[in-house]
Amino acid sequence: LKHGTHIARDEAPSRAPGSADAPPMMSPSPSAADSEHLLGASEDVEERRILEANAEAGCGRGEDELEMPARARMARSRRMICVGPLETPRLGSAGLLLAGALMAVAGTVAVLASWQHGRAASMRGGHEVSLQAYTRVAPKPAPLLVPAPPLVSFFCFCVMKPGGPEQELVEFQLKRRAGIFKCNDFAVISTKKVNLGFGDVGNVTTWYNPVPQVGMGTLGGAVTTNSFLNTQIFMVAWDTLVSSKQLDGHDFVVKADPDCVWFPDRLATHVKAYMGEAVYFPNCNLFQDAPPQGPKLYGALEVFSKQAIDLYGNGGSARCQAMDWHGWGEDYYMQMCMLLLGARGQPDYLLVGDHRCIPAGCEDWTRVAYHDYKDPTAWGTCFNVAIGKPDDPIDR
Repeated sequence: LKHGTHIARDEAPSRAPGSADAPPMMSPSPSAADSEHLLGASEDVEERRILEANAEAGCGRGEDELEMPARARMARSRRMICVGPLETPRLGSAGLLLAGALMAVAGTVAVLASWQHGRAASMRGGHEVSLQAYTRVAPKPAPLLVPAPPLVSFFCFCVMKPGGPEQELVEFQLKRRAGIFKCNDFAVISTKKVNLGFGDVGNVTTWYNPVPQVGMGTLGGAVTTNSFLNTQIFMVAWDTLVSSKQLDGHDFVVKADPDCVWFPDRLATHVKAYMGEAVYFPNCNLFQDAPPQGPKLYGALEVFSKQAIDLYGNGGSARCQAMDWHGWGEDYYMQMCMLLLGARGQPDYLLVGDHRCIPAGCEDWTRVAYHDYKDPTAWGTCFNVAIGKPDDPIDR
């Protein structure tokens, strides 16, 4: 401060000018005359050495200092701070002592305030940090955001024969909010208008679809299934569903038999990877050489993406009904229709435990569905076993 020109923080190591280790020049190097002026400013040997280091670091006076006399520049070596010439009046010894004391007090107050702030912040975190450690605290990294699994929306339906065991099963499932009634939206299609009971948003009634009566087929000749020859019933049902626009906004459409015990939440884990694709899910690996070759679609639980059903609704229905479908079961008809329209079959042999194809007991938690359980007691027992509560009462 004596001459108000240059102050060194640490001793600067001497470097050969222009060497690789020399710091970049922050301003033009001082001339020889300037250096002599600086070196002659004090008889103190230590000060002369500091001034030499400052001059070597490129912190001599420049023309810009004349306009900004108080400008401070940090040497790139980080070893010293260069300060331009001070234009304030020189202070005497008493003034220097007073200024130094004031600067010391101000520095102490700043340090204490910083320490108190750091201590309070650290105490909120349950531990205390030292003053030295508080000089720079790295912010905590933001928690990793794990994307939630995509939500799968199902429209589910069944076709019910009114006034018999199937109606009892459907009413029982409605009371338990199980099966199709666990889906985002549902429909029960029947040849009569039937009130099935009270649901979450009022009475649940069947969708009325009058169709001719059908009988039982026998495997052989032109008949390709031992199930009910109910293809025409389901052709009308599919046309009704598509025209209703109730399928819009859902990702998958599921047809379930009334005697099928199944769980939509389990199904979601099987199909969510195929959202947005025109796909259906064959569920049986028997008779691979029988037409259509490859995995078969068995009707206990039929799953189609909305995009696959859109193929059916956008002109595909007429093409499918033009096939020689007489003598087919509805599951065979739908698989042939999907193949005709270009939907892809994605086999999944863990969808259904069924003694007609791949047997599995209700305790097999890897299955989505179990078939067939034709009365409420058997259906409810299988349901309880599947959820790990075999001793729960069957409330009919």
